[in-house]
Amino acid sequence: MITFAAYFTGAMAHIFYDKIPLVAGKPAFDRIIPGLLTSQLPEALMALILLLVLSASMSTLSSLVLVSASAIAIDMYKGHINPKISKTGSLAMMRFLSGVFVVISYFIARHEFTLIVTLMSLSWGAVAGSFMAPFLYGLYWKRTSRAGAVAGMAAGLLLAVGLFFLWGPDKSPIASTVAMVAPFAVVPLVSLCTKPVSNTVVDKAFKGI
Repeated sequence: MITFAAYFTGAMAHIFYDKIPLVAGKPAFDRIIPGLLTSQLPEALMALILLLVLSASMSTLSSLVLVSASAIAIDMYKGHINPKISKTGSLAMMRFLSGVFVVISYFIARHEFTLIVTLMSLSWGAVAGSFMAPFLYGLYWKRTSRAGAVAGMAAGLLLAVGLFFLWGPDKSPIASTVAMVAPFAVVPLVSLCTKPVSNTVVDKAFKGI
């Protein structure tokens, strides 16, 4: 997703801009698409697009806030720290944490911390590299072993993080691509050299397929 967005933004920049907008002497890639929308579209269509972007942003924000609040209040606090907390207490904690995360999100958006963009680029590459190959092989290849899946996840994570810091944030799309592709070779190689999953588990997992 990061790779596609980067190439799409670059293509739009070359079509409509003679020079990429600069902020403090550096390319302002985040301002390319907003500039295109405000300069090339009629007001009515621009308003519709803004409403769609706002609704998508609110949906994403609400999902992240709810997941983060429940992970801390239910999984961490109630699951390990204080299992005897009442349902009302855990619900109140979730509501409080949701408010805290919304306030944090506002300050991050308001002050435009560049660190957030870097973390997003790194995290998406790490997630895609870690889970894509093991997930697809686990769905469609019965010979996938546990060791193969673990090795694929480790390879994707290490490549995403290692190449990100080795090549720098500017080449994060390439690092993410390498991290996604490499585990597709690691998973089958390790799976064929390690103990397969028992036939009972495989038959149960692929029952009816």
